Amino acid sequence: MSKPVIIISAGGTGGHIFPALAVARQLADTHQIIWVGGKLGMENQIIPQNGYPLETVSVAGVRNKGALRKLMLPLTMLRALFECSLILRKHRPTTVVGFGGYATFPILLAARILGKKTLIHEQNSVAGLTNRVLAKIVNQILTAFPNVLNSPKTKLVGNPVRQEIIDSSTKVNIHNSGRLNVLIVGGSLGAKALNDNVPLALNSIKDRIGIVTHQVGRNDGSTVAEYYREHGLDANVVNFIDNMAEAYQNTDIIICRAGASTVAEVSCAGKCAIFVPYPYAVDDHQTHNAAYLVEQKAAFLLPQSKLTPESLASLINELSPEKCQQIGIKAKSLAITNSTELICAAIL
Repeated sequence: MSKPVIIISAGGTGGHIFPALAVARQLADTHQIIWVGGKLGMENQIIPQNGYPLETVSVAGVRNKGALRKLMLPLTMLRALFECSLILRKHRPTTVVGFGGYATFPILLAARILGKKTLIHEQNSVAGLTNRVLAKIVNQILTAFPNVLNSPKTKLVGNPVRQEIIDSSTKVNIHNSGRLNVLIVGGSLGAKALNDNVPLALNSIKDRIGIVTHQVGRNDGSTVAEYYREHGLDANVVNFIDNMAEAYQNTDIIICRAGASTVAEVSCAGKCAIFVPYPYAVDDHQTHNAAYLVEQKAAFLLPQSKLTPESLASLINELSPEKCQQIGIKAKSLAITNSTELICAAIL
């Protein structure tokens, strides 16, 4: 007997795809997962690598894409709806759930028209335009932060975080004579503002600094590594961090952006963070993501417009391993550590 089908739609960025993948893995034992995405997003590489069938839809964003793209939107959407209706008739899913990306709107709209059970998951503390529209028609709204898309249909479920990261909060940190171990994470593309300012800040208070792990992203990290080396800082500069759980475990303070997944990981790992939100994020959602912890005194916020080596050093200088641990405990108390299970329960 064949398994019942669930369609998951997520694409464009890792912030949409990776939470959806965590849910797909949980559901895969009892359901067949079909993925729906766009034709150009990173889902075209990631989803086949993870073993899930991928159906693609001819749809793309229109924000900042010029007048012609906007004029063509009605025709593009009609074509996408037709493609999605064919996908739904082909696979006959019991449920369709959207995690974000351009294909999410037409597949969920088509599913609703055909009477399928529909859900959306909003990862950020400020809902995007697509989810604000879909919230009016789907059966259930799942949110990662409180007070987002408030409706009788809304359920707070958090963002999925890998179990090894959650478990890292129970392990003993490595301290270096009371000095602060620092982790800098700029995301897969890195963050030039962090790469330019953090090394100078740490050097100015290097008698307070223990081990530094600096993830520079795809950028050439040789300049950053050379700076640390020339100034006698114990630093490991890498393009990517393969074992984030270990990196979280061995640090006192994290300096990072405030994407939804990053905020969830910091909270679940029970770590003290200085968030430097990406200032050009849509609707400034990273600042709002960080505010969830900052307002509870469970993290610090340093806007990029105010980021200098001096301002960062001043903030770090007020901290000790013990104070970082206290802030991390507060962050952990705000975490939703069973997010994947809550999302799966809502889908089923």
